[in-house]
Amino acid sequence: MRRIVVAVTLVGLFFCAALASAEAGDLAGAVTIQGSGQLTICRSWLVYTSCTTHKVHLPERITVGELVELNYGSNAKNHIFRIAVIRREGDGCVILSAVGQGRENGEKLEVARCGPASYPAP
Repeated sequence: MRRIVVAVTLVGLFFCAALASAEAGDLAGAVTIQGSGQLTICRSWLVYTSCTTHKVHLPERITVGELVELNYGSNAKNHIFRIAVIRREGDGCVILSAVGQGRENGEKLEVARCGPASYPAP
């Protein structure tokens, strides 16, 4: 039980640090998605970092803190993506994962067209 409390506290601290490092004007709590996105997973090895990208289908609406199940590849692979930060960039957005502590070189989703969420969460 104690380990769970420590883990939740650390995730919360990483999330707060990621929010503080981004500019307040470009963050969103929820967005609506139009179309699909590109999942990028980067892993840091001792000497180098390797990244892979996959085209994924996304739900119409996503919010910070939500778990999104992503399916990709011809041999159907499943990936659980916990949303830590949603950053608007022009017509699109970049969605960072809690696994990467909200950093660009961790896990991220890039969406070409997304907009502000226009209806409340269910």
